[in-house]
Amino acid sequence: RLIYQSYALRSFIASRGGAGSKIPSARPWHSCAVGSVSWDQHRKQQDDELSDSQSLRPIDHPLFQQVRWKRKDGARFANRTRKPTHKERRKYNRKIAAKLREENKHGAPGSKAGPRRQTYQEMKEELMKPEVEPTPEELENYGMDEAVFDSLVGNTKDCIPTPIPKYLGNMQQNLFNRIVDQMDDFRGNMDKLNAGPDESGAAQPVDISSLQLPSDRDVSLAIRAFKDRNGTKSSPVGLPKALSHLLQDIGVPLGACGEFSFNALMACCRTPSEGRKVMELMKKQNEQPTAYTWSILCDIYAKVGDYQGCIDVHEEMLSVGFPPNLASYTSLFAACYKVCSDNRRPHKNRAEAADVAWDQWKNMFIVGIEPDAMAYGALLRINAIKGLPERALDIIEEMRTLGVTPTTLCFTSALRAVARGHETAIRHERGFSRKNMRREKIAAHHGNLAKSILVYAEDAGVDQDNGFVAALISCAAAAGDLATAKAIFLASQIRRLDQFRTIGSDHHLARLNGEVDVDGALTS
Repeated sequence: RLIYQSYALRSFIASRGGAGSKIPSARPWHSCAVGSVSWDQHRKQQDDELSDSQSLRPIDHPLFQQVRWKRKDGARFANRTRKPTHKERRKYNRKIAAKLREENKHGAPGSKAGPRRQTYQEMKEELMKPEVEPTPEELENYGMDEAVFDSLVGNTKDCIPTPIPKYLGNMQQNLFNRIVDQMDDFRGNMDKLNAGPDESGAAQPVDISSLQLPSDRDVSLAIRAFKDRNGTKSSPVGLPKALSHLLQDIGVPLGACGEFSFNALMACCRTPSEGRKVMELMKKQNEQPTAYTWSILCDIYAKVGDYQGCIDVHEEMLSVGFPPNLASYTSLFAACYKVCSDNRRPHKNRAEAADVAWDQWKNMFIVGIEPDAMAYGALLRINAIKGLPERALDIIEEMRTLGVTPTTLCFTSALRAVARGHETAIRHERGFSRKNMRREKIAAHHGNLAKSILVYAEDAGVDQDNGFVAALISCAAAAGDLATAKAIFLASQIRRLDQFRTIGSDHHLARLNGEVDVDGALTS
């Protein structure tokens, strides 16, 4: 058929065979000879026939291949939402009806399903409740000790070098309006004083109590709220935005800023150069930096991973009469960890950062600073990234000896140190034969380390979160023990189930928990 419809080929055959050619034509031709119809005339005739027929579409039409029982929307409805079909509406209605039946279902008499559902619903509502805002009395009593505690000390199970202080972003508008109203009253009364007496010669009444600028604590809370609302701990808003908000939006002059306000501005800084500018502003306003101010500057250096800058800040603190405190040392360890965990840096720099952290750790004991769980956690993270499980276990035993309660981050870092050390030992060992038995000894050694750390974690009663379980599975994975890794994962999932049913009486369970004495009476 393709040969028959090829007009050029048919013209050639007709010219060669003449009128006696036996090849039939594919379609009736005009009265003229076969070769006398040009290609352009034939195409024009074919287009005319297609235009006359209403049931046919040209080949280049976008809907040429659509069948008539499908939707022929085309490109005209590309940006329009398609209406649901009758089948989809019925499916949605059945789903909503099933959900309503499940919510309104009543359990059998004596069943615990209803109270259990009600308990779960109350738990969800409790989790969805907004956080309780601090009262004005609590904000007014916010002193230096609370500021140090909120910024540099806290629970280390969140795996962050410095805990996040109390969030004030939801109170930003209220604090902003309070200070703006105080500044408006102050400017209005100052204008009255400068204007002098009125036309009658009487002095204009002025409220003496409103001739005061906002307090240093109120200004610092407003800056902190702006920082929390527009930035994060790892990515602050920056000094230019904070100063613009303070001087232009609120309209508070720098003369009204004190120790707390400058510390809040220091916490808004992104880079150490911005922190140095805040120190210069404090000197111009005759405000002396405190130990807390120097600690914040050290923390700014730690965010960018400049441990040498932290050491320089320690030297400056000693020169002005402030010895380095625990918070500044913790920031120094965080800076060393940031360098050690960055694989883009040369190995020499990472090894140097780990050595500096260990030297500063020994120096901290020399100067008489007792580390807390935060400092121990920062050092354990460095040992984890370097793969030093023996040193990590010694640090945990030292914490138990000194009475410092380890947190989840401490045990998680120690387990990661075991996994990293095991991988390094297997990579560099050379004995693969059964006669050598070196690989088995390495696995047994690191298994005993992981077992000791797990026993200490169970004894401390810390929360074994996902990070702890992942570190424990990494220890089993480093040894190639798939069965143990699966058992750890299943055990962690079972421990988090709260749908267990107790077997036995309450007295039997109390005796298993050790709450019953020898005579059988409850001890509590």
